[in-house]
Amino acid sequence: MCVDCWNEAGQPANWTPEIAEALALVRELYAIHPTGGPLHTTLDDWNIDGDRITPWYASWDDTELDALYYDGWLIADLDPQAPAVTEGLGRSTRQICDEIAAKMGPMTEADRMSVLAYHGKLATPPEA
Repeated sequence: MCVDCWNEAGQPANWTPEIAEALALVRELYAIHPTGGPLHTTLDDWNIDGDRITPWYASWDDTELDALYYDGWLIADLDPQAPAVTEGLGRSTRQICDEIAAKMGPMTEADRMSVLAYHGKLATPPEA
């Protein structure tokens, strides 16, 4: 988490339907992967200043990914008590990360920071 980055940017805490949707997706990912899985370097490390969001597997084909990581850590492979299992979400890490990338990719840097600030509890979303 880059608290200094957020502070230097003026502590953005924007709120739009797109930010709310991205926040829900980020929370879903972290329910499965407490450090962000394939988006760790983007979300945990706040590497959000590029022109797109790219999960680390984006350049791998499915055969390479499946051989090493079992299709993005399927829900079926998780601890039965993991929140994603008990909430019945039933989606793979790949699906969630692809949705996060699609949702956050077109956002401004301030909007991306807002998503991460809400996720990191630096700010409180209006919904809470």
